[in-house]
Amino acid sequence: MISTVVLAVRLKDREGDINDLNKNMAKMSQAKTELDATLAKSVKAKTELDATLAKSVKAKTELDATLAKSVAGSARKDSEINTLENQMTAFVVRLKDREGDINNLDKKIDTMILAKIELDATLAESVKANTELDASLAKSVEGSAMKDAEINSLENEVTALNTEVETLTVTPCEGAKKMFASILGDLKNTDCSADADKFNSYCPALNLECPTTPQKICKCALKHNVCGKTCAALLGTNDQDQECNSYAINGVCGGEFPSNVSYAEHCPTIGEVCPFIPS
Repeated sequence: MISTVVLAVRLKDREGDINDLNKNMAKMSQAKTELDATLAKSVKAKTELDATLAKSVKAKTELDATLAKSVAGSARKDSEINTLENQMTAFVVRLKDREGDINNLDKKIDTMILAKIELDATLAESVKANTELDASLAKSVEGSAMKDAEINSLENEVTALNTEVETLTVTPCEGAKKMFASILGDLKNTDCSADADKFNSYCPALNLECPTTPQKICKCALKHNVCGKTCAALLGTNDQDQECNSYAINGVCGGEFPSNVSYAEHCPTIGEVCPFIPS
């Protein structure tokens, strides 16, 4: 029964892994889209920069022609020629700066292209991993389906065991009176809670359990199917079950019995079984 429960938990964990992987794939796809948009903008910016550079080269050619005409036309234009030369020098400096910008932009584009290639590869690996995980989950689900009959059989055994436990251990005094009346003698009409010591003296001879209060709480949790919850869950049990309700009402939770762990976790540590069976 416990191995089947573990299998169910692992299946749910694998489903959580698939959901997380799908979310990561969605994020990577969004990042790829944003990277593609940025790359497109960069290519557009480079195109515009190339056009500007072409215009600048054309302007320089025209300036060279004008300068040549001015030099050939008149020596009296020396001052203008000097001015034009200075302007041309400054223009060349600016042109070199733009060439540096173009080189830097080319490097950034190369870097982004490489990053896009790596992102595509990562995305492909994620898709492959997701496909493999889907196949693995399908096999696990198929195997789990074959266990349904075994689970139902085990649940029936647990139900039968619960009935026996309720008779002998959840209310041990009543169970003993019914099954061992002839042996108990004057204890048949004894109030178990009022004469606990006297009843307990019969337990070793009858080979009955004499559970402690925490052990009784575990049996109540098993009886009411709250093993996956904490101590306070007994407050929500049937009002007719005063014995089980009284443990939570009388402050046992947080005292003799821890209030911050589930029955399924704590009960095995005190010799009781309270398996968590998902509904």
